[in-house]
Amino acid sequence: MRLLERDDALGRLREATEQAAGGAGRVVVVGGEAGVGKTTLVRRFASELDDGVRVLWGACDDLTVPQPLGPLLEIAEQTGGLLLPAVQGGDPREVGRTLRAVLAEDVPRVCVLEDCHWADEATLDVLAHVARRLRGLHTVLLVTFRDEGLGADHRLRAVIGSIPPDDLVRVPLRPLSRAAVGELAGADADVDALYAATGGNPFLVTEMLAAGTGGEAGPVPPTVRDAVLARAARLGPAARALLEAVSVIPARAELWLVEELLGPVAEAVEECERSGLLVVEGQTLHYRHELARLAYARSLPSLRSVELNRAILRALEERRQDPARLVHHAEQAHDHRALARHAMTAGRRAARSRSHREAVALFERALRHPQALEPAERAAAYEALSEEAYIDGRSDLALSARQSALALRREQGDLRAVGVNLCRLSRLQWWTGRRREAEETAEQAVELLRRLGPSRELALAYSHQSNLLMLVQRTGEAITVGEKAMELARVLGDTATLLDAQTNVGSARMFHDPDGGRELLRRAGETALACDLEEDVDHIACRAFHNIASIDFDHFRLREARPRIEHALSVARKLEQWWFEADTLILRAIHDLACGRWQAAVTTVEELLGSAELPSVSEAPALRVLAAVELRRGGRQAHSLIEQAWRLARPTEELQWMRPAAALRAEAAWLVGDVRGVREATDAVYPVALEHGHAWDIGELAVWRWRAGLLQAAPPRCAEPHALSIAGDWEGAAAAWERIGAPYERALALCDAPDPQAVLTGLGILDELGASAPARLVRRRLQRLGVRNVPRGPRPATRAHPAGLSRRQAEVLELVAAGMSNAEIAKTLFLTPKTVEHHVSAILRKLRVDSRAAAAEAARSLGLVRPPAASG
Repeated sequence: MRLLERDDALGRLREATEQAAGGAGRVVVVGGEAGVGKTTLVRRFASELDDGVRVLWGACDDLTVPQPLGPLLEIAEQTGGLLLPAVQGGDPREVGRTLRAVLAEDVPRVCVLEDCHWADEATLDVLAHVARRLRGLHTVLLVTFRDEGLGADHRLRAVIGSIPPDDLVRVPLRPLSRAAVGELAGADADVDALYAATGGNPFLVTEMLAAGTGGEAGPVPPTVRDAVLARAARLGPAARALLEAVSVIPARAELWLVEELLGPVAEAVEECERSGLLVVEGQTLHYRHELARLAYARSLPSLRSVELNRAILRALEERRQDPARLVHHAEQAHDHRALARHAMTAGRRAARSRSHREAVALFERALRHPQALEPAERAAAYEALSEEAYIDGRSDLALSARQSALALRREQGDLRAVGVNLCRLSRLQWWTGRRREAEETAEQAVELLRRLGPSRELALAYSHQSNLLMLVQRTGEAITVGEKAMELARVLGDTATLLDAQTNVGSARMFHDPDGGRELLRRAGETALACDLEEDVDHIACRAFHNIASIDFDHFRLREARPRIEHALSVARKLEQWWFEADTLILRAIHDLACGRWQAAVTTVEELLGSAELPSVSEAPALRVLAAVELRRGGRQAHSLIEQAWRLARPTEELQWMRPAAALRAEAAWLVGDVRGVREATDAVYPVALEHGHAWDIGELAVWRWRAGLLQAAPPRCAEPHALSIAGDWEGAAAAWERIGAPYERALALCDAPDPQAVLTGLGILDELGASAPARLVRRRLQRLGVRNVPRGPRPATRAHPAGLSRRQAEVLELVAAGMSNAEIAKTLFLTPKTVEHHVSAILRKLRVDSRAAAAEAARSLGLVRPPAASG
């Protein structure tokens, strides 16, 4: 086959292979519209490789719901060894580790994952795992996908965006030029008409030329359907029947299957192969081009399509084929009972494989015709749907499905299942910001299950209730209820619930006595790490170690907290628990902020906000870091960031989120002399801190109220440094903050002093930190104290210094300057629009401008992007 205008693409593939041969593994992504020649390019590249390079090939299929780990199963069948049982086991983490081990062998490899726009979530998990671990391997991981119609929130974009830029090679394929179309068509063709009809899409061009329409006078058929059907019309009846059957099978059609449908097909297969429409590979058939299959399938009369799908479904059922295939054909055959039955089986398999998005789609299909399921199975379907939607981050669907399950279990009189659903519903209500409802529902669950006697369900309900109480720092109640859960779980041998309850109790004890609960948390985390109970205890291990670090930090044990933060981060990464990794990275950024490493803190949260969608409870503290630095350095976006963080924190009704956000709002008001603003910022949260908070919760709010003149004496249980400041012992407060290692708080304590020399020392610290906003207040105060020659402080840095932009931000800025929208930038860089929005906000902040147009102009004036070309 002639391959025009693809020399550059082939060259980049060859270069990546040469780099991989030297041990610098590469991920190559080949993207383009349907029919642009991705498969043709990759097959040509593979055919030219040296004999010593082994090619592994797996393809994703256009099933109604993708088969979990489908392409990895194909690759496992090619490699043999440990990869096949790993894929059959269904755990993406184990598959990822095993595939990486296979690729780490000395034999150079090219591993192709084709059509990843159809990939299931588990396959994308494996892709993400392996793609970030190719350094040192002699491997090219080659991924193809259609970029048109790939939604901004498609997980594949996030996976590609997470690959280290130095390890990633992008090969975008574009349609052919008019000249290339003319070269394909020959001298007698109407090239202008052919190019206008096909847009240079190689598949459309070749199909129309093969159909004999490319050089004819008159209007050219506008769609590939006409080209494909024109070619098929030349074939005999048996060949056309074969084309019909194969067209409704998205995966490759096995010869045994088409023979079961049509009888002997050898002559028909040969005729279709000669026509160029079908390709025979081993014992399977498939269309040469996916667009051709779709064109033929969509040309079938509806009744004929249903008839074929019913026959295929029966044949596949008899051979006990993969449930995902059965779901597809049951749906196309309009067989509601078969659809419900197979969707439940496939959904459970997808859930075990952690393909949560696919599991949601399957359980939704099972419930599309709910009467096709028996009542108990229908309730189980809603429960499974709720659980998978929760994991997939779809809160509204998870909540509504759980409510449906609860109603069905009540109708059936299954009280134990009612109790479990109440417990799960409470968790969802908390997750969606309905804390009061969550507490009431949790109490209902406990009361109901208690009446039914001791059970694992009751232990779980106690543990969940303990967690809710711990999060609002009602520590005595949390410990009492949590110990009930521990005792019952211990008697019943329920290890997961025992560890969960230990984590709640240990966290509650640590709130008021950091040393008191740490050992219990540590034991829970270590035991969870040693258990083989998979995801449940992975979550518990991460939570235990994260809580140790987080509560130590909350009590300003900064030196002790740092190694514990790093340990929690290593555990989260080892267990591949992304949300805990993100939360711990944010905690590290907050620690850096407290220790005066402001730029490191900003860099961490900008990278997080720019690489993934964070839940609101994680986004709030990340924004708070940016807001604090922006506020103290006098940035223009400080107020907006502070209010965003507050809007996310307030609905939680939890001090761990509300107190620092409220304190930051109070600091912002204090900096402009707004006493009323300080009051409004703290009035709602301060009483909660006094009632339920620990010493540092109380102290952080009390000191801002004191600085605004709203408080005359330190309240009981106030943290020592804050209490010393409020008592007028600025020297003692500054010394305490110095021991802790918090320079900004030390500077403010010194600046509270009546002694000009102490204030000058504090001013010097503020200047070192770049805290220009409080420094301005301090300079005015020094002038009032009669100090002459107040230091002017450091000169402002050059506006918008290029070193302030990360590599990704520089890419985004270049596209902003080119006039692209966020959606267009997201598509170009394989990011989500929200991620681009975070990058643009960071760029505006660093350039100290208020608009995209001003950012583009600043970038051009600094030479960061080329000026627009002149027109004339």
